Amino acid sequence: MPTALTDKDIREIVFTYFENNCEKLRIIEEKTIDKCRCDFLVITPDSICGFEIKSDRDSYTRLARQVKAYDRFFDYNYCIVGESHKKGVFGKLPEYWGVIMVTNGGEVSLLRRPQSRKKSLLKKQLSFLWRSELANILRRGKLPKYIGKSKKFIIGRLMEKLDEKRLKEELCEELFERDYTLFDYEE
Repeated sequence: MPTALTDKDIREIVFTYFENNCEKLRIIEEKTIDKCRCDFLVITPDSICGFEIKSDRDSYTRLARQVKAYDRFFDYNYCIVGESHKKGVFGKLPEYWGVIMVTNGGEVSLLRRPQSRKKSLLKKQLSFLWRSELANILRRGKLPKYIGKSKKFIIGRLMEKLDEKRLKEELCEELFERDYTLFDYEE
């Protein structure tokens, strides 16, 4: 019987797969969203995707809570599973979640494509940005600096003043350009 894949095994296989098959992306591991931990998220030029790993050794105990949290933050969501979860995972996830399976042999298979979240998540996603990154977007948008105002206030102004498509592109660009050696330095 083959050895069960661990979370670490799956990450290594999937990260290598993404690096070899995707043009521009940024992977961020272990990001706290609400009161859950996102295994990793992927930033592309126009979206932010959440990934939950259920290795062969994992259970579905926290999955319902994780799905709710992911749905509040990400444009697309995926559950990545080992072979032991190949059939059972579909009954545990909403139909709009994507499912990726990683085999013991290191193969990566897309079992179901995700669907875009219909409601706007931009306000929650903008909360990922640091004040300095929000200031960069304000400057490029030729908006006031709002010195002394809260992040929540600044995010509200950006949502009012810039169209959603441009704001999403600005958000993704800031996350691409961030110096991740300072990760979560400036919440």
